[in-house]
Amino acid sequence: MKSGNNSPPATVTTPESETRQAIQPADSTPLTNTISDSIVFWERLMQCQTYKEVQQATLDTVLPPLPSLPEVTFVTHKRVVDNSAVKLLTDEVECMGLLPTNIYGDGNCLPRCGSVLIYGDEEKHLDIRARIIMELVVNEAKYLDDKFLEEGSNVSLGRKNFARQFAITILGGKLTYLAIQRVIQAEVLRLCRSGTYMGIWQVAALSNIIQTDVVSVYPRYGGQTVRNDLNRTFVPFEKVELKKNKVYIMWSNIHGNKPPEEWHPNHFVTLLRMFPDEKKELASVGQEMRELSPIAFMEDSDVLQHQFH
Repeated sequence: MKSGNNSPPATVTTPESETRQAIQPADSTPLTNTISDSIVFWERLMQCQTYKEVQQATLDTVLPPLPSLPEVTFVTHKRVVDNSAVKLLTDEVECMGLLPTNIYGDGNCLPRCGSVLIYGDEEKHLDIRARIIMELVVNEAKYLDDKFLEEGSNVSLGRKNFARQFAITILGGKLTYLAIQRVIQAEVLRLCRSGTYMGIWQVAALSNIIQTDVVSVYPRYGGQTVRNDLNRTFVPFEKVELKKNKVYIMWSNIHGNKPPEEWHPNHFVTLLRMFPDEKKELASVGQEMRELSPIAFMEDSDVLQHQFH
């Protein structure tokens, strides 16, 4: 996908305070203002035909800060478990009591995951998509930095290998810095269309948007080589007080679990806990069972401990 000329556009530089205002969560902004302003920005992005136009639209826009992050669980927000993705859970997340919530698969699955984490539902996914695009444009140089490409991963392979995993659009030939820059710019331009699939660069951008560590969970069901790069934790660039504990997003497949040799990720789901405070909930359930029958509590306590811890 071409960006209008042969030389890659320069990275947008935005004053730090303005950058933080565009992506930092806060408590005071009315939700209606947050959504309406981002939709206006999104409508302009959809008209962009070149990366330079995306840059200009970003320079012209300052989005209101996001609301503070709620504690989203299956019970509090009436979410539904994605049964086909349960089999993909790794031991690490399963022992924390995390389960995949069902996310509608229309190419907007990652923004929908972000919308669930921020608003408690999937409906504001265009707001999240617009903010991901803005974040990638404003901080483009940081997303191309060697340290960022390797940080949070279990291996150290260097920019060229990581860039291939980060980029949805894979360029042939030698991956120089300028070639990688063109990849991310083409990818950002492509994202200005609703329903276009996102990848690991956008998972990283979500961490900075919500100012919270985002754990990218890649199932062991997939290839180990790819998992080395994509199973990682992204930390916000700015060392600020985090708004929430880590959140978890897992790579999945919209068609369920195919044989391992045929499986590849084409979907994202958010991993949530069943209750806001599972230990408190367990104690409450246990008390109710004691009142009903001490014997029943003794028989079922092991099951509860296994399920919630």
